[in-house]
Amino acid sequence: MNLKAPVVLIGGIPGVGKTSMAGAVARMLDIDIVLSGDYLREMVRPPCSPAEKRR
Repeated sequence: MNLKAPVVLIGGIPGVGKTSMAGAVARMLDIDIVLSGDYLREMVRPPCSPAEKRR
């Protein structure tokens, strides 16, 4: 059995309704998790040292 979850990427400039569109698509596809760009950037950002955080 091949169970692959769909991956949907929605991009665009700020304020065009990406979050609203992502919610609508998620409801149509019965997807439970919607990740925002801010969350994804935080996940892929390399950890920085305390000294770098003070800059």
